[in-house]
Amino acid sequence: MIDKIILLNDQPIDGSESSREDGLGFSTYSDIIASTIKGTPGPFTIGIFGEWGTGKTSLLNLIKDKLSSDYNVIPVWFNAWMYEKEEHPLLPLIATIVKEIHKSNDFWRDMGERKDGVLNALKSVAYGFSASTKLKVPGFAEIEAGFVAKDMIERNQIISSDPLLDKSIYYNSFDRLSSINLLKNRRIVIFIDDLDRCFPDKAIKLLESIKLVLFQKGFVFVLGVARQVIEGYLSHKYKNDFGLEQFEGQKYLDKIVQLSFPIPPHTQRAKDFLAVLTNQLNDNDSKALSPILPIVGAACAYNPRGIVRFINNLLIDRAISNVLFSDSENIPIGFFAVTRGLQQRWIDVYELLISSEDLCQKIAEIERHSLADEDMGKNDSFSVIIFELSKDKDLQDFIFTKEGNEWLTNSGFRNFAIDFLKTQRQQGEEDKLYEHSPHCRVYELAKELNMTNKVLLDKLGGIGVEVRSHMSMLTKDEYENIINHVKNSRTNLT
Repeated sequence: MIDKIILLNDQPIDGSESSREDGLGFSTYSDIIASTIKGTPGPFTIGIFGEWGTGKTSLLNLIKDKLSSDYNVIPVWFNAWMYEKEEHPLLPLIATIVKEIHKSNDFWRDMGERKDGVLNALKSVAYGFSASTKLKVPGFAEIEAGFVAKDMIERNQIISSDPLLDKSIYYNSFDRLSSINLLKNRRIVIFIDDLDRCFPDKAIKLLESIKLVLFQKGFVFVLGVARQVIEGYLSHKYKNDFGLEQFEGQKYLDKIVQLSFPIPPHTQRAKDFLAVLTNQLNDNDSKALSPILPIVGAACAYNPRGIVRFINNLLIDRAISNVLFSDSENIPIGFFAVTRGLQQRWIDVYELLISSEDLCQKIAEIERHSLADEDMGKNDSFSVIIFELSKDKDLQDFIFTKEGNEWLTNSGFRNFAIDFLKTQRQQGEEDKLYEHSPHCRVYELAKELNMTNKVLLDKLGGIGVEVRSHMSMLTKDEYENIINHVKNSRTNLT
């Protein structure tokens, strides 16, 4: 029976008891940003910038958690991606704010009728859009009966057929909100996550709506954004729609965001993060992974989400290999890790290395400190790899390790890992070619012939069939040739 396999999920840190530990060093950042929010009067916008998988949601969660216990703050969480199909993304955002306002009675003490004023101002823009576009406003069903009919009628008279172009909706709502002064120390803090996962045009529309309506005293926005996505869209749009070749998307975001906080590189914190992850695994898997954690980080460019997925795949590689080839020597997990890492991040280097055993041996003999002394002037595979190594520290951290050296020098295990991933863990044209061949791999043929993998590999070599390992694929002709060869050998013996 196979032991229970524990894999990792990539759920963000959320401050709950069930959440994993903060292995990214975000606690300090969240403390400082939370203190900044408490001390800075709105309107104010903070941009948490980072590419996908770098931990933006975790940092937003930690900041929100630090603010949740303060009755002077209403934290509002809004996942923009969930509403990207809405014609007007401002509507579900307002509905979410209204819901949190209703739950926060302590926040409104000593502020008289300001709560009703804020609610009515927010509802007026929502009903303005819904009345004009026949849209249902998410989250507003329970408060519709309490809305003043006269106000609805008056607003319907000023709404055009296209409310996004009718500035009266924005201006009236902005003026109404701006006339309501929250107490000096009160903040409505709106966290907008996954903005970069929306279609860019919807993300921009939401940002514009926020700027036109909700950029108010006491309102603080914390945006989780991959700058490259938004800025790339804006540059493309302005170039194609308006012919502006030199438009810089960065300047657009800089007008909205008063504090840019890029997620720092995780290179220096990867060790702690990896330790947190392996503590979630069973003892056997944790022990197997511990020696190879440095190369896992380098293979994934120290991206937290990438690391989680990489580790999960390694654990499945190891489990499948141990079951399918229980009669063979178990391959160290580092060979799967190096193979996957090179395929994933340095595919050109990988293709060169697997094409030549001599090249692998030659690279294995290089010392890291002597890279600068190597001749890179020749137009050959060795010079290409040396050049790539010399300019890429992560590749050096990957290759110049015990696992990297073993992969280069142990052709048996290296070829096994290559063939295993190709035949068992990847979908490719080769799988389609042989999906109807019941005995297309060496180890399957060995079982059919009732012999060990090693004996069959020796026989294949004897008849000129070159294969890397017992995971290698056999063509139909090769399969038939070895079958006939074995049958003839047995006949001669009898």
